[in-house]
Amino acid sequence: MGAPVQEHVRAALPRRLGFWHAIGLVVGITIGSGIFRSPGVVASRVPDPMLMLAVWLAGGLISLCGALSVAELAATFPQTGGWYAYLREGWGRLAGFLFGWSELLLIRASATGAVATVFSEYLLRTIGVTPVSGSLTINLVAAAAIAVTAVLNIRGVRIGAAIAGLSSVAKYSGLAIVVLLAALLTPEHAIDATASTAGATIDPRLFGLALISALYAYDGFADVSFSGGEVANGSRTLPRAIVIGTNAISVTHAARTAIHHGARGSSSGSAPSAGSSAARSMIEEGAMHGGSRSSRPTGRPRGGSPSAATGSE
Repeated sequence: MGAPVQEHVRAALPRRLGFWHAIGLVVGITIGSGIFRSPGVVASRVPDPMLMLAVWLAGGLISLCGALSVAELAATFPQTGGWYAYLREGWGRLAGFLFGWSELLLIRASATGAVATVFSEYLLRTIGVTPVSGSLTINLVAAAAIAVTAVLNIRGVRIGAAIAGLSSVAKYSGLAIVVLLAALLTPEHAIDATASTAGATIDPRLFGLALISALYAYDGFADVSFSGGEVANGSRTLPRAIVIGTNAISVTHAARTAIHHGARGSSSGSAPSAGSSAARSMIEEGAMHGGSRSSRPTGRPRGGSPSAATGSE
């Protein structure tokens, strides 16, 4: 009798993630440090509200094209590994192997460190600590955030997906609230802010550099494919989640840009912490127009508004 033949069976992960879990992963991964860092860079390179809006719309259109391409791949290969699986199927095991190690040691490691650093800086500012760039405190908080996130994801896919879903709701709701508050509190500044830089000279070459910064804020829509083997009915769920999530993010980014620069003009967009300055600016505008309106002398010129004091009008 010959030796028994051993059958090699590929292990499969349980598919426990549904459509809304996938949407949460797309939104939660994409809305990260980019939307808090990129607006200031875009505003400094293209200091015109209409051109800034064009940058974000162009970035959203390019990202949508990428999302449609990734959606087709995800529908064809709903497997764990995302880009690794696509490269392995298309170019062979060597290409997938090299990308997998590059992703582990370089690509994903550097991206995670950058996101954690921005998280650390904003967290410290939230609790009243003004961090020094590159300080040990920032690095320690960032390292702790990475460690805690890793432990939670190791505990199980449902725990990781639940945390991603909660953070997605918090971040997306926060951006939506900022847009709504700006639209409700300072609608009359939109025309003035647009006209204030209408005659500004813009270097066309800077538009491309600004677009690169905007694309950084859209990056992440394809990362849900890494969990493709854990998504139920992946061939149908993954494409829908990627496309719908990318569209929702594009609309929010464009609305945030239009409303923010309409409320405060282009100068506030160049602040290092555009996210926090936007919220603070709109709250100040609402308080000024609502609480102190009755105490203003009649005929007060517009030059006395806070926006004039900061030189944005």
